[in-house]
Amino acid sequence: SGMTRTNHSIGAGRSDFAPDAPEGGRGYAIWLLGVAVVITCAGMTAATWRGDGTSINSFLFLELGWSHEAAGRYERLAMVIVLMLSVCGMIRPRWVLLLPVAVYGFLEALAGWHQGGYPFSEWTPAARAPAYLAPVVLVLLYEARGRSDPAGQWRRVIAEWLMRVAMASVFLVHGLEAFRLHPRFVDLILSSSWSLTGLRWSEADAATLLRVIGVLDIALAISLVIRPWRVVLAWMAFWAGLAAASRMTAHGWGAYPEFLVRATYVMVPLALWAMVYGTPRWRGGGSRQPSAPGEAGDQVSRRERGRVGV
Repeated sequence: SGMTRTNHSIGAGRSDFAPDAPEGGRGYAIWLLGVAVVITCAGMTAATWRGDGTSINSFLFLELGWSHEAAGRYERLAMVIVLMLSVCGMIRPRWVLLLPVAVYGFLEALAGWHQGGYPFSEWTPAARAPAYLAPVVLVLLYEARGRSDPAGQWRRVIAEWLMRVAMASVFLVHGLEAFRLHPRFVDLILSSSWSLTGLRWSEADAATLLRVIGVLDIALAISLVIRPWRVVLAWMAFWAGLAAASRMTAHGWGAYPEFLVRATYVMVPLALWAMVYGTPRWRGGGSRQPSAPGEAGDQVSRRERGRVGV
């Protein structure tokens, strides 16, 4: 009975969703992923209400023969529901809330691949993997919190690999697109250079820079699959943020939905860092030592066994 009382007291008075949950870094990972999913859904919702539309809108109009008005109404309603589910899922990650969010994101990527009409559209599902895998990872980590049993360990392992595969897919695809001189990437470089510095780059200079970026992105993708080194995760988060911001530097503040929908590209590497290496202990002084997946739950169990003399 003493063991039961002690175990029930673990984490008493603190939220399951708080970054300073008993598992430390994994609590921050859950928080980062929840925020990223909401921001991504907010960006998609803003795009639909501005009339920009998504690939699902095009699919409904071109493939199913819906009118523009009907497709737009459905898309706006669907995105409002998805946004509400993402907010509820951030507060309380559950499959019933976040699986529809993940499925809608995957269907949107699949519709982009099916519709085509833009360069390298066949790689769309891989390029958008973080957006629809982040909700899945969020639920897995939430269900694994405080658990050191095999089920909890497997959830953490699967969550880690989903994040690694998602980010590796993004950087591999974008690296190949950059090396093959994606027209939109060339435009982003030329427009951002002009708006930020007033300098006009030549297309040849932009092409050279893109090929260098492409090689670096491919190398980062391969490195992440091998091992999630800190420098790789830090650079991925920084570069993804810079690439997302380039939409606004090139096209103005009105392109903010394109910035928001890439939130998972920035926060998934940070969440993976927090999960694998831990985070500073902001309360109580000191810093949290790095821990491999599964160690935090074991440490909690050992501390509690020591308190009851087991």
